[in-house]
Amino acid sequence: YYRTLTPNPDEALVVKNIFEWTVDKQMTPGEIARKLTVLKVPTYLGDPEWSIATIKTILQNPTYKGKVRWNDRMCVKSMVDGKVVKSRPRSNHTRHYMEYEGKHPAIVSEEIWAEAQKNFKHDKTKNGHALQNPLAGLIICANCQKAMVYNGYKHKNNVIPRIIHRQSQLCKVKSAAMSDVLDAFVHGLKLYLEDFEAKIDNTSITSEDDIEEQIKVLEKEKKSIEKKLAKIFDDYEEGVYTSNEFVQRKSIHNDRLDAINAEIHELESAIPEKTEYEEKIMYLQDALALLKDTSIDAKPKNDFLKQFIDRIEYSRENNEEFILDIYLK
Repeated sequence: YYRTLTPNPDEALVVKNIFEWTVDKQMTPGEIARKLTVLKVPTYLGDPEWSIATIKTILQNPTYKGKVRWNDRMCVKSMVDGKVVKSRPRSNHTRHYMEYEGKHPAIVSEEIWAEAQKNFKHDKTKNGHALQNPLAGLIICANCQKAMVYNGYKHKNNVIPRIIHRQSQLCKVKSAAMSDVLDAFVHGLKLYLEDFEAKIDNTSITSEDDIEEQIKVLEKEKKSIEKKLAKIFDDYEEGVYTSNEFVQRKSIHNDRLDAINAEIHELESAIPEKTEYEEKIMYLQDALALLKDTSIDAKPKNDFLKQFIDRIEYSRENNEEFILDIYLK
């Protein structure tokens, strides 16, 4: 008995079409992605829109010619901040994976697969370039949740960086100048900063002490009731109370315990999260200083922002001004 792969008939037909369109019709991955999206063919994960990256991944996967890959994503260990970190980088031009004959049937022939690979001989993807966008990986389209990306748009030999939506058939969102997006982002951080500073100013140390004192009083009463409950059980076992008396007394004390627990929870929720506000203020102040410093590259700025920002949602309808919604972690 051995394990093997079994093609899904519907998915296999899509894969065959992708290879045939590439080889016979000389269609690019972008054209194929658009065609499948227009035909409303769902992706493997059920996404209604196909991406160029997905098409490229399929075209370069030897599984479809009846092979299996070994060591494609070998575990690599490296030291980061004094700790051993494991990663599985994808195979690239400097480290080739190994191919073996699979036990599963091929969907496309070796010849068609090899012919499809010619499309990637002159791949213009540039590796190793410095990151230009400090918001990379953070800013997404509010409508479809897909990434908004940096684009070095050229106008009359001048580079005018813009934030644009990845090519999409289903979601059309107008781009915006990178400088305007950064200005709006900085403005949003300043609003957060003012809000947290105002919350701390409105936080009274006396009120915190009062709340904690109330909680102590309630905790003391809670312990007293728990002792009374224990005595009620003992008295019942010794025959001091009848069954009805036991149930009534126990119910009264349990109701009071529930009320005390609810009061304590409400008071704890009312304690201002001063420490959390102070921490966020420090992050925001450092981020604003970092973004202002033009001598610092985008990569360290991006790394820092990812520590406390969850996502930035970008929206822009028609020719209206764009809106940024910043969500902190």
